[in-house]
Amino acid sequence: MHNKKAYERHYFELLKLKIAVPEGEINFDGESPDVRVKCTHETLGVEVSRLFKQARGNQPPPQQEEAEQQLIVQSAQKIVEQTGVTSLMVSVHFGAYPLLRKSDRDCLSRQIAELVIDHAPAVDPFVGLDNDFCDLQRFPEKISAIHILRDSQLTSHHWQNGSGGWVDSSFCGDLQSRIDEKNLLYRDYLKECDRCWLIVAADWEGESSFYQFTEEMAQHEFVSEFERTFFIDGFTIEVHELRTSFRKQAAC
Repeated sequence: MHNKKAYERHYFELLKLKIAVPEGEINFDGESPDVRVKCTHETLGVEVSRLFKQARGNQPPPQQEEAEQQLIVQSAQKIVEQTGVTSLMVSVHFGAYPLLRKSDRDCLSRQIAELVIDHAPAVDPFVGLDNDFCDLQRFPEKISAIHILRDSQLTSHHWQNGSGGWVDSSFCGDLQSRIDEKNLLYRDYLKECDRCWLIVAADWEGESSFYQFTEEMAQHEFVSEFERTFFIDGFTIEVHELRTSFRKQAAC
């Protein structure tokens, strides 16, 4: 998924698999709220929001760094495809520092492509390249490893930016902050629907969205203006309805 509407549809469909959603005509073209279910006597609105970890210090938001990684890998894949190299599965692992800049994109893409072309496995199905930092002109310091898999059944290239990192399992503060942002818009949503639900989702597409819902989170009481508020774990595909209150402030 690479666009906002695709995420909204995906998480609404996950909600429908786990929760009884009123039957009606579903409209995904809205913005405030994102999804509207037109029932016989009312319209249910569902706002969908993604949760990301906050930026640290003067660093950019982590999801911005991950988006840049993805663009670099996509560009490198196109270069390799144009050379006619056989279809490969490639995972590019970026180092944590130094941070990426847009100006790095073209150079890094070419360097990654050259490494893959030069080391594409001809006999063994797998090649793992680990950066020993001895030749940074050829193997840039911002790339920690490249894994290349050749499979005769592949009909097209499949590239990804490999990701690992810290999983946050106590994030009621982050979650409440995201809910608060949507609380401010709740009255505007009700101009377009009779009642409104909120979905906050962690997609696990990168370290910025590694959140694990725990029993501590399940017992916590959040402040939400919405009729029902849900957290969706994109890794386990679990839907958790949050305990909410209109009255007292949340505290962790």
